[in-house]
Amino acid sequence: MGTVLLYDIDGTLVTTDGGARQALLDTIIAHYGDDAGFDFGFGGMTDRGIFRRGLVQRGVAVEEDLLDRLIADYLPRLESVLARAAVHRLLPGALEMVRASVGWSGVVAGLGTGNVEAGARMKLRPFAVDALLPFGGFGCDAELRAELIAAGHRRGAARLGLPVEQTRLVVVGDTVHDIEAARANGGVTLAVATGRTSHEALVAGGAEVVVHRLDDVGAIAALARLC
Repeated sequence: MGTVLLYDIDGTLVTTDGGARQALLDTIIAHYGDDAGFDFGFGGMTDRGIFRRGLVQRGVAVEEDLLDRLIADYLPRLESVLARAAVHRLLPGALEMVRASVGWSGVVAGLGTGNVEAGARMKLRPFAVDALLPFGGFGCDAELRAELIAAGHRRGAARLGLPVEQTRLVVVGDTVHDIEAARANGGVTLAVATGRTSHEALVAGGAEVVVHRLDDVGAIAALARLC
């Protein structure tokens, strides 16, 4: 068997200290004059799902081309936010863990993220992580996290030259949504408490391994055992 390893981005590999959230809210403000309806946590959601939920809550009729326009407007705002180095940072241990895992025999490593792929690449490119994770499941594949993880799993299995059923799925993420999406696809999770979800909540959510940070002693070895 081979292993498909999928990394979440926000709160797992990088942080924008709320900058990406503000870029999304600024997009809504530009179109509607305020950000009413978007007063909920975005953690674990897809870009498209965030826009849809917020618009529904403010009573807007949501059509797919409207979501397409909003995401197209959001991406340059996100790029502007990410240009501010003080806001956009790689999280401790992220690069070391990714570099280690891409060298493991029988393992292919990619992304499992609610970002659309263009936004995901923007967030990773400055840190020499982007090229290490060349495939994945993204928010442009599906609005439901379990479905985008399934897309990443299929792409990883294809890289291994194996049917999905003959591969393990391992997800690294920072929310209970990551844990649930991995489980829905028969996978396991290493959860990290560098996002907005506490260590205790990740344990309660059923992750097979929970660490405080990716540079915790033994974190890489624990991931290797899952793979």
